[in-house]
Amino acid sequence: MKNTVMGVRQKPLTLLALFREHNEEFKERIGIDRIRETYDSYLRSYKHLSAFIKEKRNVEDVLLRNLDRVFYDDFKLFLRTDKKLARRACMNIFTD
Repeated sequence: MKNTVMGVRQKPLTLLALFREHNEEFKERIGIDRIRETYDSYLRSYKHLSAFIKEKRNVEDVLLRNLDRVFYDDFKLFLRTDKKLARRACMNIFTD
């Protein structure tokens, strides 16, 4: 509460909120030191991640502290099976 009153901004504690913040900051830098194609790739990655969390975890978002190897593996499987992405496309999501 002190940080809120003092105007100190805290980073989001959930995965999708953090990803949204990242994308917003990235978008502001397009044409400066970022390109639109990479931003579009981040938007697609966000869409896939959001779908996974809602469809497979049955929640709106995930706390960062709850991320683990099982989450990672399940998301990768979701991309390959449900979204029918090629292995290379999945790897691009994890390395962008």
